[in-house]
Amino acid sequence: MFGHSISQRKFAALLSASMIFLTSCSGGKQVRFTSLFKDDDETTAATAIAKIEKTYRIKPDRRYLIALSDLAYILQGKRIGKVEADFVEGKWQIRAERIVISEIEDNPTFDQICNSLLTFVHKLEGKEGAYWLPEKGKSAYTEELNEKVKVLISDYSPNSLINALALLNDKWRAQGGTQRSVDHLATALTSLFFQTNDKAGAADDLGGRALAFVVLGKRYATEHALSNSIRLAEAMGYHAEASRLCWDLSKENPLRMYVMYQAETLGSAIIQGIDSNETKFLYIKKLAQSEKIDELKRILASAFPPNTTVAKIDIPANELAIGNLKPLALPIAGCLQPLKDSSLLPADFFEAEIYLADNLRSISKLKDEGESAAEAEDPLFEKLGTYVNALDVCDKDKVFSNALIASFYRSFAYSEGLNELYLPNGSYVKKDAAEAFKKQFGDVKNKKEFGYEFEKFAQNIIDSRNGNYHVSEVLGHVAAENDFGAVPRFIALDETARWFAPGEFKILSAGKTLFANVDSRPSSRFYLSNFAHDELLHPLLGVTLGESALKASPDVPETVEVAKQLSNREFLRQMSVNKTYAPSQRANALSSLFDLIGVRETGVRDDIVAKARQLVDENPSNIVVLQHYVNIATKLGLQIDAIAVTQSWLATASARGTKAEEAYPEKAIFKAKELLVSLYAKNGQPEKALEVPGGKIVPESSHDAAVSYINSILAAKKDPQSASMFADLYYDSNRISPRALALKTRILWHNKAYDKAAMLLREYPWCIKVENWRDDLYPAFRAALQESPNEMSSAVRALAKENFVESSNFGELAKSFANHGKVDVAFSLLDSMLKTSFSGNELNFLNLATQAYVYLREIKGEKAALQWVQDKVPPQFYTPTAMYAVQNGAFDLLWKLLPRQPEGVGSEYVWMARAATVPLQKELSPEDNKLLIAHYSKIDLDPMFLIGKSMLGATDANKLLDVHMNVREIGDLAYYMGFRDAHMGDQPKAAEWYHLALETGVNKASETARNAEAIRQLHQYYPEWSTNSVVGNESNSK
Repeated sequence: MFGHSISQRKFAALLSASMIFLTSCSGGKQVRFTSLFKDDDETTAATAIAKIEKTYRIKPDRRYLIALSDLAYILQGKRIGKVEADFVEGKWQIRAERIVISEIEDNPTFDQICNSLLTFVHKLEGKEGAYWLPEKGKSAYTEELNEKVKVLISDYSPNSLINALALLNDKWRAQGGTQRSVDHLATALTSLFFQTNDKAGAADDLGGRALAFVVLGKRYATEHALSNSIRLAEAMGYHAEASRLCWDLSKENPLRMYVMYQAETLGSAIIQGIDSNETKFLYIKKLAQSEKIDELKRILASAFPPNTTVAKIDIPANELAIGNLKPLALPIAGCLQPLKDSSLLPADFFEAEIYLADNLRSISKLKDEGESAAEAEDPLFEKLGTYVNALDVCDKDKVFSNALIASFYRSFAYSEGLNELYLPNGSYVKKDAAEAFKKQFGDVKNKKEFGYEFEKFAQNIIDSRNGNYHVSEVLGHVAAENDFGAVPRFIALDETARWFAPGEFKILSAGKTLFANVDSRPSSRFYLSNFAHDELLHPLLGVTLGESALKASPDVPETVEVAKQLSNREFLRQMSVNKTYAPSQRANALSSLFDLIGVRETGVRDDIVAKARQLVDENPSNIVVLQHYVNIATKLGLQIDAIAVTQSWLATASARGTKAEEAYPEKAIFKAKELLVSLYAKNGQPEKALEVPGGKIVPESSHDAAVSYINSILAAKKDPQSASMFADLYYDSNRISPRALALKTRILWHNKAYDKAAMLLREYPWCIKVENWRDDLYPAFRAALQESPNEMSSAVRALAKENFVESSNFGELAKSFANHGKVDVAFSLLDSMLKTSFSGNELNFLNLATQAYVYLREIKGEKAALQWVQDKVPPQFYTPTAMYAVQNGAFDLLWKLLPRQPEGVGSEYVWMARAATVPLQKELSPEDNKLLIAHYSKIDLDPMFLIGKSMLGATDANKLLDVHMNVREIGDLAYYMGFRDAHMGDQPKAAEWYHLALETGVNKASETARNAEAIRQLHQYYPEWSTNSVVGNESNSK
């Protein structure tokens, strides 16, 4: 029977409706998102494709648009209107006051940006060359001023550069500019922008002004035009072009050494007398990027007095000492932040916040008043706001301004804010996170005050992490015009993505909002590539963006993840052996390469392990390198080797002691002990795992360590209550993590508290996605219930009682068992679920029934399986089963369960499904074949009829692109075209069609799930999802 509580009348009414409305995955909370299409829209597939493509174009680098406006102001003395970009016939047209003022390529390079701006400069100059700067202001630029500016620029500290720019601004305002002043302005601006720690994109206006003067330097062939271009290209993220331009610099140029070579080259240059402050800064920055921790600490100790935040370290006489660099403390602190994030340096080693307010106050009207104790305790944003309001360096903007100074310091302040929002293990949220943020940064109430927009953004993110999502607030930060750039918007999107399933129309809508509000700089393309691949399920867009980002900036940390996504083994292999990359990048490349290759390619696999071990030996204090080695070794089952290496690492840490120049960071040591706990647990030594000295697992610990700790308690048969207590504690602090949810649910299942487990899942605020069932809940379910049929049935009944299986996601639990060879268990789970109530979720009943049919057919054969499904599904519901029969590979049901001559609503869909699956039908009878031919011999203009006919090759499928049809019918066309191309081996074409199906399947949960699964079955783009490989993370079940 169908199930005791099913209303067939209700089901029939539901099936006749044109759609099922999507709600959020958070227990039915309704949120509003816009959609490109309405259900009753009539259009063509070609038009729909063009409309969708337009929404995923990213505007040119915002700093380029700012530079256009700045150039007009610099050369003409007046601002142009709001600069806007429109994509027309393969290029971006840039308009101001509706007039086209420039054009540029899609995803432009640094060279293309400069060339476009040069063209604009020529337009501004006019035919007579009215703005040829060398003819203006010659008398204003005296040798005395020249020398004064040169001294300030050579000092290289932020405030010296700001003072130089203020002098140049005053002279330009009074008497215009010269070729020499353009050169100095470009040098000072690019140097200042290069020093920013601008994670948040808060200094784009400074970058745009620097770009404007770099272009003017090119135009007037100034002395340092090339080095200024390189410095800016590097600072803007166009690393490949910066490297290419360096070939035209002399080999002794420190900028060339920084961009092209290792830190040792710059160190040697300083010893040999190339010892400007810029060279010293570049050396420290390169040491930080290269993760040369010991050398970095020694150099900083020699460069800063003992009373700074760097502990006093004795420098041997033969070591390089580079003098007092306290004026450069702020940008140096910015260089060190990534090392703190990775636990390669202690969090309090060198704090930017200490220098931030001090530097800003020194150039404000309050510079002579000192800092009272009360001011010292003020929150950062409030304190900086006081000094920004008192700036008097450059009141009247001509080529520089107080606003640009504020942006420079804002970049550091907002980066500090992002550090506070950073989640060390990816999910740990402090109970008092909101109040802690206010205490450190302030509770800014006035919209005009420093930090208002960022503080509001941070509080909304924290609120979302506490289970309170409001689209108008979180997603509003993505669309708003504010004083920060892309990264905060990315964080807002990541928080949004926690609430919705990949491919769901709400996440597609959120993605379009993001694409409309970020630009084409390489760092943005890296994120957008991943987001397109993982959340939008648009792999072709991910490939396009990823490849262009790799080409523009091949040497930043983000490249590894994108290269892995693109399955670019050669790029990863080259990165792993190139010593110009940081050790952690090389280790990450090896780990990613191993994941792509797997355990089967023995020779390559062993080489990867050996190289990872060598990196550990060469970088003894680098915890990130150790983590990647352990990851690789564990996947190969080399726990004993990994244990020995980790123990050796910890022994070395202990021997180094506590002296500042030698000690390992405490957090790194703690992480190494976490690794040891996990390794012992996975090696079947639970007692040792629980006895690691100082290896106490806490809520801030990694998920792997938490799972290993629970496994060890249970395996060692310790107090079971301690496992429950820890699971509760860990979940309470890591609620946003589905892994923490799975860990707590596992303990409840283990304790046979099935109703509590179901209720916990039901009340989870965020979306439990298909991948969470596969990667987290499946291993937990399997480990807790040990495949006991009775216990698993009880757990499933409890889930059904809570009506948690209202979506198709539950089917992933059964599928995971099947993928691991437990087809009988997979069927048993579905059979138990199908005996319970599915009131209001009847379409999902058909989905799970056809999935169960496939498993039973494998176990008992077609006859028994067919009898089972006939008993489960009443005849009046056979027709809507067609979609699920195709989706789940039960193609034979299209003929053996469904009526041979279907009639009424949905009958044409059945014929279309039959036509699409003809090549995959193993036993299509001659009679069935005749029926199919007879059906499609008719003349019929119904879109579904035409789609089915094209599936048989009786008509050109491409001609359907221009046929007007309903959006729902376009979705069916796209799905079946993708289905055909996927089975013919053309996965790129299939990906294109499937994504069109996803975009046009608005508000239809069943089709969305079908389309999303079809996309992720494309092995070329989602190899880890393919049913041909073992899926699921077994860490919960070890």
